[in-house]
Amino acid sequence: MMIHLVRQNYRENTRLFNRVRRQLYGVLGGDIIIEHVGSTAIPKMSGKNIIDVLVGVPSGYIIEENAQKIDKLGYFRGKNNSHGVYIFFASKESETGNGDVHIHLVPQDSEHFRDFLLLKKYLLDNPNATEKYSNFKYQTAKKANDDRKLYKLLKSKYVDMLLAEARGYYEKSTK
Repeated sequence: MMIHLVRQNYRENTRLFNRVRRQLYGVLGGDIIIEHVGSTAIPKMSGKNIIDVLVGVPSGYIIEENAQKIDKLGYFRGKNNSHGVYIFFASKESETGNGDVHIHLVPQDSEHFRDFLLLKKYLLDNPNATEKYSNFKYQTAKKANDDRKLYKLLKSKYVDMLLAEARGYYEKSTK
């Protein structure tokens, strides 16, 4: 499937996220935290236009009970990266793309939860990093030649580098 990157419509994506958040709060309730993360949560960011939703459940919650409630909403669990403390859902069972929704269900005290929020904060606070990341995505999509697995692998390495940058940035600013 072709990798189609766009400069995303932040206002429209925020509206779609809010609709999904209301739906999730309606079935999950409780002390969960729901955040808009990923490229669509960052103004002027380019990406595949997929709404990423981070759902953090409090420590001690049985994550599978919440996952089953999301199953009932019609989302599909990822086959490769859904396990115990991280369960991934997509709005389509097949490869996803423009306009889809991805849900990342994790404990609030997990590294996944902290990393999603740290990366979002870093990109919001650093427009240069956002622009470099957008450019990297376009270059990587070309390099991957529509090979989504290769694109995801290269992008995940870049995200790891961005997270390391973000940790260093905020460690310096708190000293």
